[in-house]
Amino acid sequence: MILYIVVRRADGKCQTWADVGMVSSARQIHRCPNAEHLHLYYLHSTLLYHTKAFSAL
Repeated sequence: MILYIVVRRADGKCQTWADVGMVSSARQIHRCPNAEHLHLYYLHSTLLYHTKAFSAL
């Protein structure tokens, strides 16, 4: 599975990362100081599953 992180920043723009591990993905999340909401997605075959949404601290 590939972990996709979609970050909606306070300015309304979105950034996306794709990773193979939770640890490296978490590190990338913290590198986006302007993040307002973070959404985690798992891509399996051709389906995209929304697994978690939370506010950035």
